[in-house]
Amino acid sequence: MAISKGYKWEILSKDDEYWNTPDFMMHYLNHRWKGFEFDTFLDVGCGMGRHSIYMAENGFNVYGIDSSKYVIDMVKEKAFVKGLDIKLTVGDISNLPYESESVDCMAAI
Repeated sequence: MAISKGYKWEILSKDDEYWNTPDFMMHYLNHRWKGFEFDTFLDVGCGMGRHSIYMAENGFNVYGIDSSKYVIDMVKEKAFVKGLDIKLTVGDISNLPYESESVDCMAAI
């Protein structure tokens, strides 16, 4: 079994453009999943929240999980400032704390 190792997010700037800009694939997935009428998204290893924020801004009910309390707190602050409701959890992605079939789609980008 693989052991999850967290990323050392503290070494990056909160304003780091790369980690605050959604991956181009998320734009495609956003439209594709809306076409399937999906509305609940899980961001696995959400990091600084670039995909969680993007999907919440696009109308998805968003859950995010990361092993780093540091970045979970950061994403909570970003979501609060933007008025977004994102359910965030500090946890290990090898043992997700969600019920089977409780989300429509997920990404680990």
